[in-house]
Amino acid sequence: MGSVDGRAAAAELLELLGSASPGLAGAVLATLPEPLLLPTATERDGYVPNVVYSCGVLLHDDTLVIPYGASDASIGLATTSLRGLIAALTGESQPQHALPHAGGLP
Repeated sequence: MGSVDGRAAAAELLELLGSASPGLAGAVLATLPEPLLLPTATERDGYVPNVVYSCGVLLHDDTLVIPYGASDASIGLATTSLRGLIAALTGESQPQHALPHAGGLP
């Protein structure tokens, strides 16, 4: 379970996404200029090449842990900062790509 600070950041993200406001449900309120998750060089070949797709997200403190599939040939985990993502979505900072982790998380 995430920390109280992580829960506050998650609530902020849900509000940004419109989930906290019924009238805005489904509305796109912010986007990143580039994808959050990109395939690595070894994840580009497969049945559906050059594609990564998220399989959900887990929150641990300020870290979003993102399980994903790549090119229908492999699976992986990537991480990114929740606060950093919110800052990028609100224009307070430059977006950072999620970092893939080979062989587990640090």
